[in-house]
Amino acid sequence: MVEVKVKNFPVRYLDNRYLAGDEFVMNKEHVNDSLVEIIGEVETDISKMTVAELKEFAATKGIDLTGVDKKDEILTVIQSHIEPDEQEQ
Repeated sequence: MVEVKVKNFPVRYLDNRYLAGDEFVMNKEHVNDSLVEIIGEVETDISKMTVAELKEFAATKGIDLTGVDKKDEILTVIQSHIEPDEQEQ
């Protein structure tokens, strides 16, 4: 995950719209250098994330959380889909 800043044109990411100058976090694989500028790396210790952050993280990884609402259940699903080193980058 990286923190990015929108360059000149609005960007839509995970159903959110960001305007020029807005900063947000996105999956590094989704970065389009013509639309956003990387301004920093984001540590990904998923155990410290909120439920909303976990759901966004899962969405960026293409992990389906249908029917999963509790934090411990979400963590279990995510951990079963990602590499161990990716859990604590």
